[in-house]
Amino acid sequence: MWFWLKENHAIVSALSSLAMLGVWMLYLHLFYSSYRHQIRPKILITRGGGDTVAARCIVTNMSSETIFVQAVFLRLSYSDREQVHSLSETDRAGFSPSDRRSELVQGPLRSGDFLDLGSFEDLLSSVIETGDARQELAAAHRLSVLAVGSYTWHDRVVAAE
Repeated sequence: MWFWLKENHAIVSALSSLAMLGVWMLYLHLFYSSYRHQIRPKILITRGGGDTVAARCIVTNMSSETIFVQAVFLRLSYSDREQVHSLSETDRAGFSPSDRRSELVQGPLRSGDFLDLGSFEDLLSSVIETGDARQELAAAHRLSVLAVGSYTWHDRVVAAE
């Protein structure tokens, strides 16, 4: 065995070097994948406090860096039409938030911060011009919320629906 290793040491050395290179490439790939996952922008839109129209609409920054929320859109889909409303441009005078960003529906969100947009009923009331928000929601087939922001790390637009 030792004699064989002594005679073929160049081949064994080359193969072990290639194996070591493969291990280091795998390690580099894992490190790079972890790093890219860590800096990826993530916005989460959830319901808080139930699953009715009285539930709160929460926008959360799940990224490692600050996200500036630029606009939030509410889309109502009916059988014959679709309406898109910007919550940033609606009158939210009746809404009394604890945070000024919730009233403006804009502003920076640090990592882990959230933006309480109010109840879904309040959101619908602020964008529906006529009628009752509950009736309008009952007539809708789909309600979706779209948050658009800019991610400070990459200086690019990010969104979540």
